[in-house]
Amino acid sequence: MTDTATIDVDPQVYYDATTALTNASMAFARAVDDRWSALADCEQMAGSYDDAKTWATDYDARANEAITTSRMLWEAAWSYCSLLGEMGYNHAMADWSSVIGNTAPQPAYPPLPNWLSITCRPDLPSAGGPGNGLVAEGLSGAVDLLDEIGVVIPDGDTGKLGNAARIWSEMTADQAVANFAAELNRIADMFATVTTPEAVFIDEDLRRMATAATEVAGQLGEIGTAVNEHLVSLQELRNQLKDQLIELGKEIGKEVLIGIGLSVITAGFGAALATARGAAAVKKFAGPIRALVVAFKSAKITKGVKTTHTPATHQPTLAELAALKPTKAPTKPTTAAPKKALTEDDHIAINSYTGMGYRNLNQALRNPLTDPDAYTQQRIDALNQALGKLPDHQGPVVRHTNLPEQELAKYQPGQTVLETGFTSTTKNPNGASALFEGGSNVEFQIISKTGKDVSGLSKSPEEMEVLFRSGTPFACTQRWTDPATGRTFIRLVEQ
Repeated sequence: MTDTATIDVDPQVYYDATTALTNASMAFARAVDDRWSALADCEQMAGSYDDAKTWATDYDARANEAITTSRMLWEAAWSYCSLLGEMGYNHAMADWSSVIGNTAPQPAYPPLPNWLSITCRPDLPSAGGPGNGLVAEGLSGAVDLLDEIGVVIPDGDTGKLGNAARIWSEMTADQAVANFAAELNRIADMFATVTTPEAVFIDEDLRRMATAATEVAGQLGEIGTAVNEHLVSLQELRNQLKDQLIELGKEIGKEVLIGIGLSVITAGFGAALATARGAAAVKKFAGPIRALVVAFKSAKITKGVKTTHTPATHQPTLAELAALKPTKAPTKPTTAAPKKALTEDDHIAINSYTGMGYRNLNQALRNPLTDPDAYTQQRIDALNQALGKLPDHQGPVVRHTNLPEQELAKYQPGQTVLETGFTSTTKNPNGASALFEGGSNVEFQIISKTGKDVSGLSKSPEEMEVLFRSGTPFACTQRWTDPATGRTFIRLVEQ
């Protein structure tokens, strides 16, 4: 981590990144979601024979993996926009507050991204069809050609397959999709000269999203290719079947009109197949037709829809990043009147805690072997009561502290930790002071929901303290260690 004394930050970088990320994530979301209905219209396109159902099962899994991961990606990116804006504003406020008696206007709170209003979609309908082989009209006679062939003729819908292949390809080629990973990396590059403690992790988060975006775009393209290959193979098979049926007509001395539709073959053989000559011709051509169908299934359809890109592996990361968003739009720190008027006792309780009073109260609360004595409990209750009268501070805060390994072990991703004591944090992204930041082995990055801004009542207002009441639960979303400094970083979201 960079030493606090050399921090270089321009809040506008955060604001510009917020705008760029908002635009890119919304464009990506629209590029994918606006095509969902058209893809849904391609249901049952693969057909109903067993091999087609197997192919369709593969397709369904890959298609829904791509769509689901896309949704998680744009939700994570959109949520991160609010965090970037909040961080930039906190830096601007820290600069403004660093000037004692500052009479300049407070920094304006940046506009939040517009709500990403996109319908929550179900899984795409299955690509498997309900029929039983290709519909064949005019082939019934003394000998049933289809029975003689002995295999189900593929009944996929080439019209729907063509639409699906086109839609997946268009989605892949859409610049909002194709360039999303590059744009995420470009936004990460904007923080290259920012030396705040969180800058390296912003870079990491954005690049993790970029990696997921690369995987999503890659899989979208592979799905389109697989559908198109299946379509082309099916069209080739249909044309070969048409040629065989024309030859069959010649064999029985009848000129027939063969029609190859989207999922239907029609042949005007009529009663000609009921003759002995027709029956012999059917037996003669059944073998070659069967060979065509078997070759198609073994060479094309049985390989299914396989993709080398696996965006689903990034879903836990995307869910973790999306969870960092505030439950509602963060509000700027305020000095507005508290929810209830503070009494003199309330002022004393808060002011005392921000001096040296925190030691006795937290030692008593965090001691697992004994309960606080009556006097200490009275002070704890008084402080909790006073904090309950203050407005909530919502948004990111930071806490620097030193914890032994046994205490650190409690903070694991996916776990909820109950902080039995009062939890002191700061709105200043750089930490309450250089002394705290430089001498700590742990940095908590917390999303506050009900923390209280006590800076106006504190003995040390420059610390910009946000204080949480005793017994506040926090969900741990991420934990890592900086190999250069050995410091542990833990991300928490207040529950």
